Amino acid sequence: MLELIIVIVLIGILGASGAEFIAMAFKSFHDTDRRTEIYEEGRLAMMRMERELRSAAPNAVTVSTTDIAFGMIDGREMATVFGRYNEETPTNAITDPLAAPSAGSLISINNSQWADFNGGGRLYQITSVVDKEMTLSKNVVSGSPEQRYFVICGPAVPCKQAVRYRVDNNAVLWRETATISATGVGAFGNPYPLARNLSKVDTLDYFTYTTGSDSNILVEINFAIISDNETVKFHQEIQIRNVP
Repeated sequence: MLELIIVIVLIGILGASGAEFIAMAFKSFHDTDRRTEIYEEGRLAMMRMERELRSAAPNAVTVSTTDIAFGMIDGREMATVFGRYNEETPTNAITDPLAAPSAGSLISINNSQWADFNGGGRLYQITSVVDKEMTLSKNVVSGSPEQRYFVICGPAVPCKQAVRYRVDNNAVLWRETATISATGVGAFGNPYPLARNLSKVDTLDYFTYTTGSDSNILVEINFAIISDNETVKFHQEIQIRNVP
């Protein structure tokens, strides 16, 4: 009887230890799985922001501590043209030595700040194309020092080539879009959530924008995602064009 009691006690001790070990293993698995989910959520959001910011039109960016908005270049239309014009002092027409964008397209020339882009001051619609010469909807306000132009929309104008990323008071990161026409950028809408449970990293803003005269400027994105007592931090530096 004594031996039986000892065996029962030992089995109980082993069972308790085994149960604790199994519980710790399950907790570790759960924590790892949750960290992976958080990482994937943040990584996908960061990849989307990076990809679209690299297509931003020069100087067509505005930033606050919680949001960043910008206009994007139409890569499909730009792939078919040279992106420079011959005229040193253009008036209401420019000539691309390689090929002209489609008639009806919207282009940007010498955009110097977000206000120029947002208000349409440096946006021009191509009214007609003869060979490689483009007639514009209005006179060019200021020619580009590098004689560059950028196609913002193909012939389907207005187009949804303006994007805003915004972190709201509920710690949700949203992607929003707006249409662009020759009169500028419309109201942002069509919100789509990219990530939740965001938090600032230390005292850094979610978005920072370093301006300058270099050929590239820097956008920094910093945020953390906190969920189920797990925290994953994200940081990305993105160079975008600054050649008007």
